[in-house]
Amino acid sequence: MDRNFFVGIGAQKAGTTWMGNYFSKHPQISFSPVNELHYFNNVSGEKLHANFEKQCRRRLVKIFQKIKLGNKISRKLLEEIRCLTLRLEMKYDKNKYLKYFDLLKQPEHVISGEITPSYSMLNVSGFKAIKDILPEVKILFILRDPVDRYWSHLRFEETRRGIHKFSAEKKVLECLQLEQTTSRTDYKRTLSQLYQVIPAENVCVVFYENIMDSMTHESELTKVTDVLGVDYIPGKITQKRNVSKVIKLADEDAETIAIHFAEIYEYIHTMFPNNLPKKWASRLEVIERQ
Repeated sequence: MDRNFFVGIGAQKAGTTWMGNYFSKHPQISFSPVNELHYFNNVSGEKLHANFEKQCRRRLVKIFQKIKLGNKISRKLLEEIRCLTLRLEMKYDKNKYLKYFDLLKQPEHVISGEITPSYSMLNVSGFKAIKDILPEVKILFILRDPVDRYWSHLRFEETRRGIHKFSAEKKVLECLQLEQTTSRTDYKRTLSQLYQVIPAENVCVVFYENIMDSMTHESELTKVTDVLGVDYIPGKITQKRNVSKVIKLADEDAETIAIHFAEIYEYIHTMFPNNLPKKWASRLEVIERQ
């Protein structure tokens, strides 16, 4: 079977869930119904989500419990069982990854793919593992303003852990010193590792802000569909997914965070000077004034 693939590698809190929903509805794309496969985390030896298999097993147990209680077995539920089972089998047989998408692909599909934001944390060896299995793979990387991505990450942690265990407002500057909260904003590291393995023409880098702006939505999303070789179909830019709790970031804290990520802003500006969103440009002005 012809295996035309793309892999979305992040960034976390940069619209990957929105993009995944867009792909799942696109008639020419066979997209993984299991959100975030985390396959290449393990096959590359980089344990970025070691508990993912446990989550798959728990989900299967819940499904079988519902069936035992007499719940209707829908086609969608059967597909989820099949996909979760294949995902567990991938741990022991890399061919199961390919079989997973072979089973999903329909005649009208021209490309298959998945998005797992933690892949942005892979090193050269991890990207080589992707290329070994998918030699002509296309890579999609969505960037979001570093200040906004970092702040959204903290707010997500507050929601996940509970406000009494973690306060984004209290920890906003303290967490700048923690690798687990800042490493996913290191777009320079990700791209420098990626470009050592994947040809630039097979890498599509787009900006979250441009996709979510009605003035630039079509041109930015067309970059994605062109690389994937599918027709452009407008997305619903008002439909946001996995939105973190809304808390305003103080202006002075935003400036401090921007300065902390100065190297990232400058690198991305150098790499994509003609496509930089307005917010990124305004952050650069703050940095240059220092």
